[in-house]
Amino acid sequence: MQALVKNKTTIMIVVIFVATMLVYNIFSKSGGTTVTPATASPSVLGADLLKMSKELSKAVLSQELFSSPAYLYLIDFTVPLPVQPVGRRNPFDAIGRE
Repeated sequence: MQALVKNKTTIMIVVIFVATMLVYNIFSKSGGTTVTPATASPSVLGADLLKMSKELSKAVLSQELFSSPAYLYLIDFTVPLPVQPVGRRNPFDAIGRE
């Protein structure tokens, strides 16, 4: 009983958290059914990909971007990577055996 009295705030926080999660799960459930690959036809599964492909094909990149002053003032900060020594041929092999 003393443990309950000592940890009263911790227990209350846990109870409030669990109650909040239950309320969230109850009210956030969608009424629709989910489509799984086993129950869906191929046309349903690929429909979202086709829609996204059509939207991406509408995108146009203006060539004016590359001649704008903001683009021309960009600085390349790439750093060349130094050559590192190569490790073991089989890193999963026992140590000492090559």
